[in-house]
Amino acid sequence: MSSFKYSAEHVTAYYSIDVEREWQRLIQNPEQEVKLHVHNHYLYEHLTKGLSVLEVGAGPGRFTQTLHEIGCNILVSDISEIQLDANRQKAKELGFSASISDWQKVDVTDLGQFTDNSFDAVVAYGGPLSYVFDHLDQALSECHRVLKMDGLLIASVMSLWGTLHRYFASFPESDPTPVAANGDLTAETYPGTTHFCHLFRSEELREAMIRNGFDVITLAASNTMSSTHTEILATLRENPEQWQSLIDMEIEASDSTGMVEAGTHMIVIARKRS
Repeated sequence: MSSFKYSAEHVTAYYSIDVEREWQRLIQNPEQEVKLHVHNHYLYEHLTKGLSVLEVGAGPGRFTQTLHEIGCNILVSDISEIQLDANRQKAKELGFSASISDWQKVDVTDLGQFTDNSFDAVVAYGGPLSYVFDHLDQALSECHRVLKMDGLLIASVMSLWGTLHRYFASFPESDPTPVAANGDLTAETYPGTTHFCHLFRSEELREAMIRNGFDVITLAASNTMSSTHTEILATLRENPEQWQSLIDMEIEASDSTGMVEAGTHMIVIARKRS
């Protein structure tokens, strides 16, 4: 578990700088597109039309749009008012506002404005749980509280080994040992960074879920084979059949025991224990 102190103010400031960058992030190159496809796969696999969903850390709405396409009833939340404003705008522009009941400023460590057993699912994609550091148990217990019995938590967090693997080429210039020691990426462990987050090991993530009243259904990687072959992806992207074959293989490999920690993010699907 992280020993670094959570700062809601830092997270809010970090995600209030460049909203358009966040909207473009998962489509900016083929590597990111793979992650988008895999994340969306698990939403389509586990959610169905009519479910009530609290989306935490929704940002400008990349996954809000997917939840709309599935037919969920969505309450959009984010720690940044600027991100919420962007979500409202994208929902209006792209036609997914009809599925949204409200937009609320929310910190995942304190969901006090929501009553117990309110939602069929909580979706926390893109890493909200990676930013809470020493408040992880508090955040998970809040997600557990607002879920209905047998409700689902679908989240993604930054993966320690997958991230270090992805950026292995930078090791001669930077020492990853302090980050690897406990998973905390901070100015102390990686001088110069302003992106403070906790990178998880798979067993650490599983144990945190179990400790806070969840049964883990699936752990999966956001990307596997393609994570260190980014130069090939642009070529594959130009051939629809080859691209679809890659996406299919990425999805199949994502929850394979040997691949769970291969991606830059880990996806977890967990059920509120009865």
